[in-house]
Amino acid sequence: MVPPSVSSSQEQVLPPGEERISATRVVLQGSSPSFINANFITSNAICGGQPDSPLHFWEMVVQCNCRAIVKLTEDLAGDYFPLRPGESRVYGRIKIINRSSSRSINDVTRRLLRVECDDQSFTLEHWQYSWSEFGVPKRIEPIQEMFAALYKLPPGCSYFIHCRAGIGRAGTFVTLDHVLRSILSGDLSVVNISRTVARLRQQRRGLVETDEQYWFCFRAVIKILEFLMFSTQPKTEVKFFAGTRQVEV
Repeated sequence: MVPPSVSSSQEQVLPPGEERISATRVVLQGSSPSFINANFITSNAICGGQPDSPLHFWEMVVQCNCRAIVKLTEDLAGDYFPLRPGESRVYGRIKIINRSSSRSINDVTRRLLRVECDDQSFTLEHWQYSWSEFGVPKRIEPIQEMFAALYKLPPGCSYFIHCRAGIGRAGTFVTLDHVLRSILSGDLSVVNISRTVARLRQQRRGLVETDEQYWFCFRAVIKILEFLMFSTQPKTEVKFFAGTRQVEV
C-alpha cells in the first residue's frame, strides 16, 4: 500500500512545513506573494499544481531558467499560455508566443512557446498528456516520449511538472523521472520505490497519491529495466525512451 499521506488533491497542496519557508519551496524574487505552489524535487525538476496566477508562474519560469513544462491535465479553461500557433499573451513584463503545436501518435501534444521578458528571450517546450485523476496511464509510451525530450535539455536548465494539485499525476511522473535518471547514472539504490517516494515527499508533501499510482511506479520501472537489460544500446544511452516499442504496464 502507498505510504500514508495527509494531503488531498481536492485542496490546494502547500509545500512541506506550511508555517515556514521550506528549503525546497520556489520563492519568487521581488514579487508578492513571494512564493508559488511549487517545490524543487531535485536540482532541476520543479513539481507543482495548476498555476493559479499566470503572472507569478511565468516569473518563476524566467527566474528558474525553465526550458520545459510537462502538463498532465486535459483542461484548457483558464490556461496560462496561448493555445493556438501565432497567438500571444502578455503577463506583466512577460510575453508568451505560441510558435507551433503538434500531436504525436502517443497523443502527446508538443508546443513551442517563445518567452520574452525585458532584454531576454528563449524558446520553451510545452508537453501535455493526461490520464484520469487518481489513476495511471494505460500505456508507458507517452511518458517515455516526454522523458526523451526532458533528457535532451541543456545542462543547468530546469523543468516544471504539474497536474491539478501537483501530487498525484505529477508525483507519479516525477518519481519515475527521478528513478530512471538515477538508474541511467548507475545508482540502483532508487529501485527501492517506497524509500524513494518517502524521500521525495520530504521535498513536496503527498507525492504519489493512490495505491494504483504507487504500484504503477513499480511496474513501469520493472518494464523499463527489462528493456534496458535486453537492449543492444549502451546502458547510458537514453534513446530507448523515444522508441516506439509497445510496453504494457
